[in-house]
Amino acid sequence: MTAGEVRELCDQHGCALDGRMLARVLELTRGWAALARLAALHLARQPRDPGTALATLARSPRTISAFLEREVIGPLPEQVREFLVRTALPAAFTEQLAERLTGHSPRETLDTLARLHFPYTHENRDGALWFGYPPLVRTHLLGETLRMDPAALTRLRLTIADWNIGAGAPLSALEQLLYLPDQGPARDFLRDHALGVVLDGGGPALFDRLDHAVPAFAADPYIRLLRAVDALGRGEITTATTHLELTHPARDDSAPTGDPESGPGAQLRQPTPIMDSPLPESVSHPAAARSCVPEQWLRTLRRAVAIELAIAVGGPAEDLDPGPEPTPTANHDIDAYFAVQRATVLLGRGEVTAGERQLRRTLASAEHARHSRLALRSANRLAVASGIEGSIAAMRERAQRALDIAAAHRLLDSTDALQAVVMTALAAHVQGDDHAGRFFADALTDHRRRGVFEPGSHEHVVAQLLAFDAATDRYGAAQSLRHSMSVLINRSQPPFTLGLLVQSVWTLLRVPDGRAAQQLVAEAHRAVGAHPVVALCEAGLARAANKARSVHALTAPLLAAGARVNPLMAVLGWLLDATAHAELGNSLKAYEGMAGALRCAEPEHLVRPFLDVPGALDLLDTFAGRFGHDDAFADRIRHHPAAARGSATAPALTTTELTVLKQLPSGRTTQQIADDLGVSINTVKTHMRGIYGKLGSSSRTDALDRARRTGLL
Repeated sequence: MTAGEVRELCDQHGCALDGRMLARVLELTRGWAALARLAALHLARQPRDPGTALATLARSPRTISAFLEREVIGPLPEQVREFLVRTALPAAFTEQLAERLTGHSPRETLDTLARLHFPYTHENRDGALWFGYPPLVRTHLLGETLRMDPAALTRLRLTIADWNIGAGAPLSALEQLLYLPDQGPARDFLRDHALGVVLDGGGPALFDRLDHAVPAFAADPYIRLLRAVDALGRGEITTATTHLELTHPARDDSAPTGDPESGPGAQLRQPTPIMDSPLPESVSHPAAARSCVPEQWLRTLRRAVAIELAIAVGGPAEDLDPGPEPTPTANHDIDAYFAVQRATVLLGRGEVTAGERQLRRTLASAEHARHSRLALRSANRLAVASGIEGSIAAMRERAQRALDIAAAHRLLDSTDALQAVVMTALAAHVQGDDHAGRFFADALTDHRRRGVFEPGSHEHVVAQLLAFDAATDRYGAAQSLRHSMSVLINRSQPPFTLGLLVQSVWTLLRVPDGRAAQQLVAEAHRAVGAHPVVALCEAGLARAANKARSVHALTAPLLAAGARVNPLMAVLGWLLDATAHAELGNSLKAYEGMAGALRCAEPEHLVRPFLDVPGALDLLDTFAGRFGHDDAFADRIRHHPAAARGSATAPALTTTELTVLKQLPSGRTTQQIADDLGVSINTVKTHMRGIYGKLGSSSRTDALDRARRTGLL
């Protein structure tokens, strides 16, 4: 029966259903007409309390069980009844699983059930046909199953668990193992598969099953560490911190010593059922007194969680010491998870080659083991490694591979996928890919407005960078970007941050009032010292102030032979040096600087620096046709849609000149402006001459017009 037919049937029996109740009835009956009518009759007996009626319906009340036994199951041949009882234990089964449970091919039995119109369902999942029974029918059958000989029932559960593990459905295996009288197999499962389940996003379902069936497992420090891993995967820092602290040996005073099955404190308890069927009273479980994994495994996993947490919150340097590679634990998931964290630390310490080597091994291993989240994390970190090296093209390519992994495994909502989006967006921005840049800018702006990431995160900074040109209040946007970048500088390791510092400073320099850029560079200097990236930013400030000789002094060490400079830094350094030489009248040096910039930029497709550095486009026009094989790339930059905007760079006025300029539209006289500012009229006239000279104007009207066209007003 369709949903509409079930609703009409219930209406006929005087029990009106809302959407939620109708969906539940359909779930329990699977639309089978006889069950739907019985459900309607059951609900009609309690019209004033439909919620309770639905709850009792789910437990297959006596009237329905009697009907099923008398009219549906009772008349079946004994072999078919045995088939139903055995195959009802798993929530769903394939022909292969049914054959293992019954000992013979299920094809003839399934054909018999189809001829008799027995209510069973089937659906295609990734090319395999899965069978199952409507919950009302399965609940009745489970009552028969659970009355089997305990030894036979245990063998069935172990068979189902083993088959599901082999089929890549570990949570379905755990459902069976948690109901065994002996918890040894469940402990073995947690030891061998639980971290893999968490890394693949199944943490909430895993913990829900444990909490319902054997709450004592919650005291196991290994389970607590798994909860921390799961929380970190969702960005829940406080939750992860709490679980990690509870695993510290000094805090883990709830765990007694001795054998976990028979030592002091071991208790017997009745687990709460997690399936549709009641659990036999004879089944009970010893408490999980100690960890189900060796101490070495705990130490390695605890260290890995501490590292990831320290990276997330900008923790102390000692938490980010990679140390030597630990002895393998014999658990692939723990070793791989630790390897990713250790490689991230190596990247943060500038040991990019070693970090990349470890990440490539982990990525290959994770893909072979089909751990999609670990593969995504590894691909994501490889993109970070390229970003640290300033290889924008490789960063974009690797981030796209991470996104492909995320899309293939439905992980696009994960933190790692968001980070891959951010890196792809930043690469598109630096490469001058405006179409991709606008697409990602809109997506990241939406995330920022919804509070998905906070100020001081890489995601927040990149979102502001991409949205800056469209901001209606650039001064406010500049202050917000400066604040977010300042927080990031002080909470993150320099290799993860300094590339964004360069982009942020150049973005802030597009605002006529250069104080935000100056403040940010000063904060960066205090945080990381005289780093080459900071020197490059200082050169940008000097260029904005038309201090050509200072620019040359700051860029010379970066461009010296043998200096280790990544491609993006090299391009900016050459451009700054070239425009400084042009201002000093040294045409040959200016050409050599532009040629050097193009030589470094072309392999990485770096367009944005030429649009950001004042005067760079003018020099490209001046030397057009003289760059040899780089001429095509130079022409591409010159004809970029943003080139017109980039060439109309506002002149750098001093803070006082800006203050005077903002008084001019009011129509006030020079004396009135002087009185308002508390200075002499001659001081105001001096500033106005400076304004006229920098704007290339000779009158107040012309100065106002040019100021508006260049964005100063």
